[in-house]
Amino acid sequence: MITDFSAWLTYFLTLIVAFLGVYVGAVLAFISPEELKSGDRYFKGLMHALAGFIASLIPFFYGMNIFFSIGIGVLLVIVLYMLPDQPVFEQSLYLIFGAVFLMATKDKNLFISVASLIFLFGLPLGSRYVHRNSKKSYGTILADIFLTYGAFLVIGLLANLIVLYFARF
Repeated sequence: MITDFSAWLTYFLTLIVAFLGVYVGAVLAFISPEELKSGDRYFKGLMHALAGFIASLIPFFYGMNIFFSIGIGVLLVIVLYMLPDQPVFEQSLYLIFGAVFLMATKDKNLFISVASLIFLFGLPLGSRYVHRNSKKSYGTILADIFLTYGAFLVIGLLANLIVLYFARF
C-alpha cells in the first residue's frame, strides 16, 4: 500500500482535507441557518447517495463485477434509508470511511474519487450536526465536531500505520 514517506505524507494530507468537509459543512450551516430545517431531508438523501456511491466504487476497483458493485451500493442506500434518523448511524458510517480511505489507496483514481466523496459526505454531515446542536455556541460546535468525528482521522492513520508495520516483514 503506502511505503515511502512522500506517499505517506500525501495520504495524511488528503485524509485531513477529506475530514475538513465536516467543518466546511458546519461553516455553511453557520452562514445560512435558515436553510437547515428545510434542507435536512435533502442532506440526508445526499449522504445516503454518497455512501452508496463509495460502497459501489470500492468493490469495483478491487475487481468485482460492475453489477455486483452497484448492487452493494444500492443495498447500502436502502438499508440507510430504512434506519432511524439517529446521529449514531452517521457517526458509525463516517468512522467506517476511515478504513475505506485506506482501502482506496489501491489505485490512484480510486483514492482521488473516494477522498472527494468523503469530503462531499462531510458537507451535509457538518450541516446536520449544526442543525441538531443549534443551541450551542459556534466554538463549542466546532470543538464537538472534532470530538465526534475526529476518530475518522485516528482510524485512517492507525490503519495506515498497521499496514506500514506489516509491510516491513
